[in-house]
This record gives sequence, structure tokens and C-alpha cells, in this order.
Amino acid sequence: MAKAQEMDKATRVKRAKKALESWEEIYGIINKEVDFDFFARENPDLVTLLWDDPFWEQINKGVLDNKVRELVIIAILTTLQAGPGIAIHAERAFKLGATKEEVMEAVYWPCYAVGKVTGVMVLESVKSAWERFAKGDKAETPEKVDKARKALESWEEIYGIINKEVDFDFYARENPDLVTLLWDDPFWAQVNKGVLDDKVRELLVIAILTTLKAGPGIAIHMERAFKLGATKEEIMEVIYWPCYAVGKVTGVMVLESVKSAWERFAK
Repeated sequence: MAKAQEMDKATRVKRAKKALESWEEIYGIINKEVDFDFFARENPDLVTLLWDDPFWEQINKGVLDNKVRELVIIAILTTLQAGPGIAIHAERAFKLGATKEEVMEAVYWPCYAVGKVTGVMVLESVKSAWERFAKGDKAETPEKVDKARKALESWEEIYGIINKEVDFDFYARENPDLVTLLWDDPFWAQVNKGVLDDKVRELLVIAILTTLKAGPGIAIHMERAFKLGATKEEIMEVIYWPCYAVGKVTGVMVLESVKSAWERFAK
């Protein structure tokens, strides 16, 4: 009986290793950093499910152009700081005809978005603390406040949608120079003049904002994408990719720590 069980485990381990090998590039690059063979031996069923994944198979058969799909994945992986995965998908993108400028634009957008979105998501908490504890601040000049409000209004859709959740006028009054810099942003102006097709750019931004759980921003960029000719299927595909990638990438990034604990404590 024990021998039969051992043979069964050996079969399952073999199946897990085949699942890993079917992802040849990932197995080849990331295996230098993560000992996937350890997990194939210790938990073969989970490894098989993780890599031979029906959800991945489904979204990988989606409607996006293959090159665009790779650019979307690069943007998601940059948001997640998943270096080896970026290398894999950048190589695929180049093979599919992407230019260096297109790949770099897909990388630059998360650099811009992560900081701004993270800031916006905590602004109401900052306002609460400011009102409770900030004392003796000098009043800002009306000219500076007006300039900050104009910068906000130049982002009409964002100002209209997000202002229902965040009191941007508070920041325009209290710290107009920072608001002006935040919204009238030369880095944004530069990446927004990139080489990507406008619709593709909006799809990338939707993927990044989904990864960051930035609901109001997703609504803004979905509307823009529809106006630029994106289909419902294209938009849903770029929303599904982060759903797939976030869990898998997060798991892979901690596997060596899991292995260390497993070897020390699992009996």
C-alpha cells in the first residue's frame, strides 16, 4: 500500500515538473531565483494547478492582439515590481514586433501611476489628520489657490469623478503648489506623448489601475477606451489579466521565504 502511494506521489511530482517545463521561459529564468523543484516535490498537486492553469488558458485565448497583450502584462508586472517576469514578457513583445519605445512606455506608465494613485487613495485620511493637528499655517494667496484649481479642472474627468470621494478643493486651498505640481505634471505630459496607439495606452492604464484597485480611475479610462474604439471584450480582458497575475506573482515572490520556513518547521 505504501509503495503504491509512493508511486502515486512520484507520478504527481513528474506531472508537476512537466507543468513547470511547459512554461519554458519562466522555468528557465525564474528557477535561478526560486527552487520550483522543491515545491514540485513537496506539493505537486498545487504546482500543477498553479502552472497548468485553466484560467490562464482562457484569458490567453482572448481578443487582444498578441503584442498588445504582452505590453499589458509588462505594465502589470512593472506595477508589481516583478523583474524576472518583465524580462520574459519584454522578450516576447520584441519577438512580436514591439519597439524599444513601446516597451519602455509600458514600463513608464506604472512609474507615473503608482505614486499618484497611492497618494489619491489616502488623501481623505491625510485631510482628517491635517484638520485635527495642523496649527498656525499661513494662509495661501488667492492666486496660488486659483492656479491649483485650474490645474485640477484641466483634468476634467478625474476632477468630476474622484472629487465625489476626495475633497481636492481642501488641498487646493491648503497646499496649492503641491496640487499644481501633482496634476499639471511634466512627467505625465511626457509619457502621454509616447508612441503607443491611444487605445492601447488606455488599455494599459486600465490594467495598471486594476492592479492598484483604483476604482474611480478605472471608470475614467474605460470611458476613454470605449470612445477610442475599444470593445467590451478587450476591456474585460485587460481587467482579467491583473486578477490572474497579482495572485501568481505575489506567490512566486515569497516562495523562497516559504521554502525556508517549510524546511525549518514542517515535520
